[in-house]
Amino acid sequence: MIRRGLILLIVLAHALLAAGVSAAEISGVCGTDVRWTLSDGMLTVSGIGPMADYTKNTVPWKEYRAEIRTVTVAAGVTAVGNHAFDGCEALSAVILPDGVTRIGAGALYGCAELASVRLPDTVTRVGNSAFAACGQLREITLSETLRIIEDLAFDQCAALTEIDLPDTVSSIGSKAFRGTGLRAVRLPGGLQLMGLSVFESCADLEEVVWTPSVTEVPALTFSYDWSPNRLASVSLPEGVRKIGESAFSAAAGLKRIYLPASLQLIDSGAFAPCSALTDVYYAGTAGQKEDIQINTGNDCLLDAQWHLEALPGECEKGIHVLEDGACRYCRRSFLPDGPEVIRLPEGLIRLEAEALSGVSGQAAVVPPDCGQIGSRAFADCPALRLLFLPQGIVLAPDALSGTAAEIVYYSGPLPPD
Repeated sequence: MIRRGLILLIVLAHALLAAGVSAAEISGVCGTDVRWTLSDGMLTVSGIGPMADYTKNTVPWKEYRAEIRTVTVAAGVTAVGNHAFDGCEALSAVILPDGVTRIGAGALYGCAELASVRLPDTVTRVGNSAFAACGQLREITLSETLRIIEDLAFDQCAALTEIDLPDTVSSIGSKAFRGTGLRAVRLPGGLQLMGLSVFESCADLEEVVWTPSVTEVPALTFSYDWSPNRLASVSLPEGVRKIGESAFSAAAGLKRIYLPASLQLIDSGAFAPCSALTDVYYAGTAGQKEDIQINTGNDCLLDAQWHLEALPGECEKGIHVLEDGACRYCRRSFLPDGPEVIRLPEGLIRLEAEALSGVSGQAAVVPPDCGQIGSRAFADCPALRLLFLPQGIVLAPDALSGTAAEIVYYSGPLPPD
């Protein structure tokens, strides 16, 4: 009886040991010459050539997705397969080697804990929905040879606030950055093709630097389903010929836009509803303006003040340089007048921190001898629309925190009343 019990214990121990080894290390094939090993939450992919492509439910480690915390792709592997790590919600780190050229469709879809990724400089394509729904993705370093960003590649990456798009990128797919937290975007110099709704529902978007290589602002580029953006100004370079349907429909706070003389068509609702739009800086002549086909639903654009023959400058950012009462770039006239103008005394050499914070005037004129404006000097002044400053003045970075005033730089004597 004792002997039989001892034998049973030995058999049970062997079974538990075998089960423990199995749980600690699992392996298999995931490509013609590519294998995978999972051990203690670490998935390693190694071999030669590309990983196989899968659907979310056919990937070989689908039963262990919840355990995967890190992924290391070894040198020799040349592509991350479709849906390779789709739904690995605990995945927090991915290491990719030089030699990988493609990140497959849905490869890291829904990896909710993934915060940072570096793509090696050999990657030329990021697939459809490759990083979509990675809600904690805050930082991604793109390849310096990247050419194609497919549809929905970074869809709903809400924590992604900035991205550096290399000039090698020639194509950005539809809704590629929909719902991201991007605040500023510089489009690649080599960009040739953009899909629809690329920056749809980017609620924090404040600045876009357009590229002359793209001759059309596609339909719905800055549209929204659930949240408008924060664009206050946009400058479109020469070469842009068309603004597509509802292109700026999310830019409810858009105040000014620079339009090139090359523009031929503004499609239906491109600027609806942009009720805050007050100034249009147009590079062409009055005759050229008449030749632009402006379709229905653009009343806000037509009702704004058009400044003709405007030159490229910083006007689209709300920064003007005064010459004889008008901006040298946008030709807009600036003459401070009316009872709501605050004129600081001549002889003032420095404006201290928070000196005029919360002031209620609509315009303020700083005298020509003033050389420095301190921290938050004009902060939280919702009524302030124009701030006249002498050229060369040093302005604290937060001097206008919470204030949307346009800055007008002047030289010589004070601007007249």
